[in-house]
Amino acid sequence: MYTSKLLYYTLLQEDDAFNRLLDHLESMPTEHFETELEDHAFASIRSHLVHLLLSGSRIMYMLGDREEPQHDIAELRGILEFRSAWNAWKRRASGWLMGKSEKELDHFENFTWPSGRETRMPHGTMFMRMLFHIAHHKGQIAAQCRLLGFPPPNTEILWIMPDSGSSSTPADTSQPAPQSEEE
Repeated sequence: MYTSKLLYYTLLQEDDAFNRLLDHLESMPTEHFETELEDHAFASIRSHLVHLLLSGSRIMYMLGDREEPQHDIAELRGILEFRSAWNAWKRRASGWLMGKSEKELDHFENFTWPSGRETRMPHGTMFMRMLFHIAHHKGQIAAQCRLLGFPPPNTEILWIMPDSGSSSTPADTSQPAPQSEEE
């Protein structure tokens, strides 16, 4: 199902997008990095980055990589520290991945989450799930940047309306959000 090359190229794509987001965060006023917004599971950009790196390290551990993170992630404060921790995590993930055969990536295993919940899936699926989790939090961070008045470039959402061919942004309430054909 998965090959190490496919997952590696997906990791490289996430790395590129994540580094562009970190570049944007470096251009923002530093006080916004720790600004807490109401009604968010992770109230600040910093708390999102901490969660992202901690969960990535935890999943690598669950996948059998017993290397300890090189940084005390919970204590990271600046963008440069987060970039360094991200690069160390990426090297760790790349090293683990490039040593895996297709058979190993397709091997099913029971994984136990910190909550105690268990799930059974192939190693490749767990790795891809981790990459999706990273993408999710990049989107959350981009949304927080937008709320703070510093939207990252190229993050506008464009809705293509299936019936009329017209388009609108979500802020344009004159057009309804697209509905799936099942509804």
